[in-house]
Amino acid sequence: MEGFFKLLDELQVNKEDPGKVEWSRLLLDTVQSTEGAQKLSYPYWELLVELAVSHWCWLEGSTYNPQTIISLKEAEEWDKLEYWIGIVWMLWPPEKGQTTEGGLGHITLSLFHQQSGAIQKLEQWMEQWAGANWMQIPGSFQKICKQLHNEAGQL
Repeated sequence: MEGFFKLLDELQVNKEDPGKVEWSRLLLDTVQSTEGAQKLSYPYWELLVELAVSHWCWLEGSTYNPQTIISLKEAEEWDKLEYWIGIVWMLWPPEKGQTTEGGLGHITLSLFHQQSGAIQKLEQWMEQWAGANWMQIPGSFQKICKQLHNEAGQL
């Protein structure tokens, strides 16, 4: 696995890379492994969000691993968790049946309490995703955003 991360760093796959879409599944699978979630550098997390927004169909049908959220939260990897939650809302919202509204909502609330600016990023990503893919933002996401904004207003 170490060699794979060295290769990724040497290749410097980024948003401008013409082959970035082909990397999407591999990066998504890597992030969902315990070692991958810990060792994958931030530019690849950003790239995954970009790919989920702009090339969602390439990632559609992939399998969701709930352990990724748990390990990122336990490790207090809040920045990575922010990226991952955005990806989960785009690829596996509760309406698709692989996640539950309560579970995903709870972890989103936990993230918000650690990084209050996270909700703005998540909303921006979801708006970009919806626009790029002619999709509607899931009602479960809108519901949790309303709850977060209400909480922020009460502080």
